[in-house]
Amino acid sequence: MRVWLDQHRFEPSGFSCRDVDDGVLVSLEFKIAYQAVAFAERFGGRADATPELTPLTLGVGVSTTSVVG
Repeated sequence: MRVWLDQHRFEPSGFSCRDVDDGVLVSLEFKIAYQAVAFAERFGGRADATPELTPLTLGVGVSTTSVVG
């Protein structure tokens, strides 16, 4: 994910990850909406824009079987 972000010169404004039942949940925040949408499309996540979540946030669930070193 970091390589992809660098290649596209996208800089998230926030990042977190946590263990969930079937893998790891990775959440990023972007100040620019199209960056969140592009990232979500690339990594199979979703871009959510809600009044409670400003700037735009993205959650990507990553299965432990699909993590690349």
